[in-house]
Amino acid sequence: MEMGEKEMNQIIVVGYMHKFKDKRVWKTVEILSKEFFVHYVFWEDKPFKYEEIKNVKLYPLKYNYDKNNQIKDIFNRIEYEKNICKTVKRIFTKNNIKYLYIHHFGYFKPFCLYKIAKAKNIKVITDFHEYVAEEYMFSLRNKLPIIPLIGKFIDKKIIEYSDKGIFVSNGIAEHAKNIKSNLKIQIIPNYATNSVNTFSQKQKKIVFVGGNAKRMKKELEILKELNNQGFEIESIGVNLNEKFINYIPFLQYEDMLKKLSESAFSIVSYSPYDQKGNLLKNYVYSMPNKFFDSIAANTPVIIREEFLEMKNFVDKFGVGIVINPDNLRESTEKIISAYEKYDQLIENIKKHKSGFVWNMEKEKTFIDFVVS
Repeated sequence: MEMGEKEMNQIIVVGYMHKFKDKRVWKTVEILSKEFFVHYVFWEDKPFKYEEIKNVKLYPLKYNYDKNNQIKDIFNRIEYEKNICKTVKRIFTKNNIKYLYIHHFGYFKPFCLYKIAKAKNIKVITDFHEYVAEEYMFSLRNKLPIIPLIGKFIDKKIIEYSDKGIFVSNGIAEHAKNIKSNLKIQIIPNYATNSVNTFSQKQKKIVFVGGNAKRMKKELEILKELNNQGFEIESIGVNLNEKFINYIPFLQYEDMLKKLSESAFSIVSYSPYDQKGNLLKNYVYSMPNKFFDSIAANTPVIIREEFLEMKNFVDKFGVGIVINPDNLRESTEKIISAYEKYDQLIENIKKHKSGFVWNMEKEKTFIDFVVS
């Protein structure tokens, strides 16, 4: 006989600005629902069609981003965050909750969930994703000097309020430990959900998933030169409006993995600097899904040298190439040279791929950390 909501330990998972089945958030819900009854609170901006999901209760909360009216959008966002607080408080009142798991944080009411939980002596786990203080209200940080100070204050308080912290990389975790030395931490990168088990015939092709043309000016120059050297260039999900790039609309996850598996390389490279030339830590310490998905699809990755966390993986396991996009010729030659020695990259991926994909051992480590 299966246990129901009342018989199981219960946990609240709050997604803040992550929609239903956002990859990282949804993976935590899936894993936790094996041990807990999960109350899943998340953002939606369209009419929501409810699903029956074992051991999961859904709480879609509406927020519509108004890109044309920033003032109106701020008020919409404040109302949305108030609604999150009210919803979580109501869940606490009606249920015997054991843990609160928060993905990211609120911009305007960042502490309310922590205060609700602390008042009930409930442990709080914060999943910081790739967040660093400088990311707070990023579009305004160079216009209003007080914004970075507010961001640092919120960052510090959230770390202090948290009983446990989950991070995508060591760099961000070390920053948190410097603020709260007794914080229990776990490093959980954005592991691939699945992998491609067969090694298909590779095409002389470089593919990137997502991207921003404004941040990829140097990379586009490199890719154009490689196209002249015989490489086909593809973009999945984002149309960069370049004649030499074959645009492929959004693909479902399995189809995206298959498309990646057909390519010689994927590329994760874009400018990590702001308008003033400051190096942004959330790029330096980033560990995006597409990096792990590429290895899971048996495809070596081209990484920008400033992305230190990904660079460490590439250097340690030999599963890609590190480039300096400011040097067009050197970058192009490194990629061509790697293609000529391609078999070694594939052998390295075969050897180390399991470390880039979710498995039962990683799931157990995650659950043990939450309940410890």
